[in-house]
Amino acid sequence: MIQRIQTIFLLLAVLAIIATMCLPMAMLYDEGVLVGRVSFLGISTRLVQSDVCTSCFVVLQILSYVALGIAAAIDIIGIFLFKKRPMQMTMCRISNVLIVISCLLMGNNLYSCGQVISPTVYAALPIIAIVLNIMARVAINKDEKLVRSADRLR
Repeated sequence: MIQRIQTIFLLLAVLAIIATMCLPMAMLYDEGVLVGRVSFLGISTRLVQSDVCTSCFVVLQILSYVALGIAAAIDIIGIFLFKKRPMQMTMCRISNVLIVISCLLMGNNLYSCGQVISPTVYAALPIIAIVLNIMARVAINKDEKLVRSADRLR
């Protein structure tokens, strides 16, 4: 049903993914001076005029942003597939894979910039979203086992 605990987990995962897309993941420093904030939206260099790497793999950054958006959409769709529990579990797996792919792309983007990188607290949000997806998958699996055992009794 839609009021199950996995709905709460999936909603929290969606909120974590959306926050990941908007909040800065890291700060860029050049000789001890803050020169930019890095988020999945891009590198903000409005702080100090510097030749910070703003065009580092723009395609990879767009792909990582799109992967996070698709992961959030999959989790939202998964909430409404409460009658198809195996499909819900599969969607949780796909969402986790997309989150990992987007984080790897973002890490590659950050590593290639060559600046001193200081991660923020918000860099843990993708991990929180993955854990919430796993918790939702476990709850969905428990429901599926319960339904199968009830079907066996009939």
